[in-house]
Amino acid sequence: MRWPWQKPETRAGYADAVVAALTAAAAGTDTTSASATAALETAVGLYARAFASCEVSGKYAQVLGPDLRADIARRLIRDGQGVYLIDLDRGRVSLLPADSCDVEGGARESGWTYRLSIPAPSGQLTRTAPSAGVVHIRYARSAEQPWLGVGPLQAASSTAALMGRVDKRLAQELSGPVGSLLPLPVAGTGDDSLTQLRDDLTKLTGKLAPVETTSGGFGEGKMAAPAADWKQRRIGADPPQALCDLRSDAARAVLAACGVPPSLAAESSDGTAQRESWRRFLHSAVQPLARIAEAELS
Repeated sequence: MRWPWQKPETRAGYADAVVAALTAAAAGTDTTSASATAALETAVGLYARAFASCEVSGKYAQVLGPDLRADIARRLIRDGQGVYLIDLDRGRVSLLPADSCDVEGGARESGWTYRLSIPAPSGQLTRTAPSAGVVHIRYARSAEQPWLGVGPLQAASSTAALMGRVDKRLAQELSGPVGSLLPLPVAGTGDDSLTQLRDDLTKLTGKLAPVETTSGGFGEGKMAAPAADWKQRRIGADPPQALCDLRSDAARAVLAACGVPPSLAAESSDGTAQRESWRRFLHSAVQPLARIAEAELS
């Protein structure tokens, strides 16, 4: 039973997240996160490939194919939880991933009821199931809301926001115009050769174009010539080194928060350091998370 003043806990689905992001951007309250950064994808990809390569035994081993195991890992790191409906179709068991869910019930998890939103090509499907009919794997649990999973970057939200903002600022730096500027005489001199010169320079695309020197002063003698011949100047992104360093530091912090040794993504690490990093990642991150998933799936 649920009292009228009690509301079920809801996790927004993809469509709700898109609407919320557009609303926040329009209101000027956009909170950038690390969800779209290479640092998080590096961590997510490592876990997903590790889960996909593990061996599964038991009666329902065929249900947990490599793609589903990889999906579980990705959801755990990105969202903090993975919710799946146990579906029985013509005697075959399968797990249908849900993109959002409402949870109702008392303190005991066995009495919880799930209202799941399941994406499908023809639209969202809504299913209601008891706790025993749902696989709900959580990366971590909140003490205030134990029915929700908490991911590493949800717990380290300030670091995630920093990573997202730095990545966004660098992207803005690189979105400006890039090219080379070449000073030319002012248009309207009546010289058709200048028009041809502009056309040649516009179509240059990395090739060589011989142009007339300015040392002759455009027919008015050397006294009218510029102090220096035409000299090009390149314009383009020139981000501050401090911003680049901050991005690297934030990326390492994101990897560490996700349980991935930052040295796994470092180019300067030698073979011995890499092997030690892989050992630490396997025993201190992949195996414990696999045990959590195993306990729920069993």
